[in-house]
This record gives sequence, structure tokens and C-alpha cells, in this order.
Amino acid sequence: MSNLHRMLRSVLSQDYTRWRMIYIDDASTDDSVAQLQKYVEQEPMLRQRLLLLHQPQRKRQALARYRGYMHESCRDADEIAILL
Repeated sequence: MSNLHRMLRSVLSQDYTRWRMIYIDDASTDDSVAQLQKYVEQEPMLRQRLLLLHQPQRKRQALARYRGYMHESCRDADEIAILL
């Protein structure tokens, strides 16, 4: 099982139910986005709560985190967990 699948299963197994996920693809060259999309097809909860953002050029973690923090769906009162 890949790290991505472990992370997704961990999020889905939480007792807290008011979560959302922003997944930022930093111009990845592996098949992680395809894996993510396949997993989302199998998990209805992810379809409702996942936002996938793409960065066309690799900009590294700092810009990816900034884009996540500044996305219109994030509010000041939100708590943010970064999953690697």
C-alpha cells in the first residue's frame, strides 16, 4: 500500500466528521494524482470533501502550502493539518 493510500485511509478513519481536504499537486511526475483520483472514485466521502489543485510548474512546499491557506474555501477559523 502506498503512502498516499495510508494517508487517505487515516483521514477517512477519523472520528471528527467536519473535515475537508485540499490536495495540491506540485507538478508531480509520478502517478500520485491518478492514484488519488482512483481512490476518490471508490470513496464517496472523498468525492464530497476533496479539492484537488494543480500547480503547472513545480514550486515546492512553501508555495503549495500558501495556495492551500489562501484558497477561497479556507476560513480564518479553520484548523489546518499538513499531511506528507
